[in-house]
Amino acid sequence: MSEKVKIGVYVCHCGFNIAEMVDVKKVAEVLGKEEDVEVAKDFIFMCSDAGQKMIENDIKEKGINRVIVASCSPLLHEKTFQGVLERAGLNKFLFEHINIREQVSWVSKNKESATEKAIRLIRGGIAKIRKQQALEPILKKVTKSVAVIGGGVAGLISAKNLGEMGVDVTLIEKSPFIGGMVARWDKLFPNDENAQDIVRKLIEEVKDNKHIRILTNSQIVGGKGSLGGYSVTIETISRGIKRLPENIENILSSCPIEIDSPESFGLEKRKIVYKPEYICYPEEYAIDWDNLSDAKELEKYKKWVKESNLEEKFELEKTVTKEEINVGAIIFATGFEPYEPYEGEYGWKKHPNVVTLPQLIEILKRVDKNQTHFVYNGKEIKSVAFIHCVGSRQIEGEDIPGPDGKLNTYCSRYCCNATIHTANELKKLYPNLHVYEFYRDIRTYGLDDEDMYTKASKNDVIFLRFNNEYKPEVQILENEKYNFVISVKDQLSYYEEVDIPADMVVLSVGMVPPQIDDLVSIFTVSRGNDGFLLEAHPKLKPVETSSGIFLAGTAQGPMNASEAAAGATAAAVKVAAVVSKDELALSPFIARVDITKCDATGKCVEVCEYNAIEVTEVEVEKGKVERKAQVNPTLCVGGGTCVSACPNQAIRIVGWTNEQIEDMITAMIKEVKE
Repeated sequence: MSEKVKIGVYVCHCGFNIAEMVDVKKVAEVLGKEEDVEVAKDFIFMCSDAGQKMIENDIKEKGINRVIVASCSPLLHEKTFQGVLERAGLNKFLFEHINIREQVSWVSKNKESATEKAIRLIRGGIAKIRKQQALEPILKKVTKSVAVIGGGVAGLISAKNLGEMGVDVTLIEKSPFIGGMVARWDKLFPNDENAQDIVRKLIEEVKDNKHIRILTNSQIVGGKGSLGGYSVTIETISRGIKRLPENIENILSSCPIEIDSPESFGLEKRKIVYKPEYICYPEEYAIDWDNLSDAKELEKYKKWVKESNLEEKFELEKTVTKEEINVGAIIFATGFEPYEPYEGEYGWKKHPNVVTLPQLIEILKRVDKNQTHFVYNGKEIKSVAFIHCVGSRQIEGEDIPGPDGKLNTYCSRYCCNATIHTANELKKLYPNLHVYEFYRDIRTYGLDDEDMYTKASKNDVIFLRFNNEYKPEVQILENEKYNFVISVKDQLSYYEEVDIPADMVVLSVGMVPPQIDDLVSIFTVSRGNDGFLLEAHPKLKPVETSSGIFLAGTAQGPMNASEAAAGATAAAVKVAAVVSKDELALSPFIARVDITKCDATGKCVEVCEYNAIEVTEVEVEKGKVERKAQVNPTLCVGGGTCVSACPNQAIRIVGWTNEQIEDMITAMIKEVKE
């Protein structure tokens, strides 16, 4: 004989978050009269030690064998209450969490209707839990190694931390060199640390760690699996250098193919065979195959190699190798790209002295520090104007969308600090230089960063504030004393129109997400509205995605180097917690196929975005094999789209039977009586 169902219902006040709009005492009183409800109580904070102890005691003393807690989002405390059931000796999946804070209290304006809605939702939970069966988690063996995608600072720090914990790491970098964006900088705010020294130290620690394997010119082109066990296909392109000629610089001078150097943000040209001037690894030349994808350019390159008798030293065509590795977790440290202004934006590409902030930083790296005057393009620069928020905080109808048709409505966060830090550098190098900053809002957040703003003000940097309705206008002058006049309606002087002469205009560009659509598709990673990768929960799972991938650094949004380092360390710690286990306990709420109803239409395979279902040969009877849909329990997340797609109702989600759902609907539409 089956055990009699005894349900305990616990309604949380959540301080005033719920109780202010929902009559929680009435809710408990009404639900106490429901069939099979043994206990119905309200309490100020169910998640508190006292609230948890209340449930634990009722399970032990009153024989409660089903538990419902009506409180905040299950994202916050579902695991908390499941732990209570486990401590009391009850199967943790005999628990139902009802959200009456976000779904009722916070979205309601009338207490009476909010109370009724709460009762109906909890009734639905009672109807479901009444027929809930005890379940066991699905156990999955863990592969004790990690793939880190991206060889910038975030990727290096993640790999370093994992390697120091004895975890085997494969660090995968798409370009021929690790080091990333920070390797291109000069000094980092707020304390003027040398960026090259930081990256150099990181590279040394990573390449000397026996647990870390570095793959450059490599990218992931395929993958399957889930947290605990992934099979990943890596494609590696040859560097193209068989043997480096002794007189490499002289030889390269005759190379006919030059491109705008991405390493200098387009400030200069470089050859197709190259090695960055800044710190990088490996410190070896490589051929830029990406810029030889055009057949004509490739033929030009081959001709030069042959005419220069370099066939024994340089490859004529790239060679591609593939390998598969198995890892237990993957970290995306895919970084960012600086925003590229559109032609004409504040004079961009209309005059050579309109530069971006990254370009100015590159320019200042190269200047003669002994010179007392700032000279660029053969002319002394006496006045520099910075324009903030270029490519960030864009407004629909006022700004031009990017190539993808989207606006960058977000704040890139680092730009204010980086701009003011650079302005202070200019004033330190050239005290007589006039520096102006046109800004919407100054956001110098972070430890000691506000001091940079104060220092800039004391250094006679002039700040002019504009709003988006009256953006600065850059007029290019011909044969005049100055190159530009910037006109703005300054909010700080009650919208007085001000004209500022300048020899250089610097666009403080924001961060945009890199082009990683293939990776996002392979691993089904979600993006936020800003295009960056989306974490599962900003507070509870800040470096994890809902698909089990981990995020490090600017892969998940704009941040400075310190924040990227913190995020990378957090990702490494979370990953270490996974791969240190022998097995993972996965949710049992997955799809299950009734093979007696399945006729292998494949509709379920088509709609499953997690590649968790396949149609394959199955033994339906002894000696009889037929094609049926089968679910991979380690890939399935219980999304349920397969259930709705199956024409034969041959699939269901464990713990969510049709009978349970029908009972829930019936219970929720029933009239509420006091």
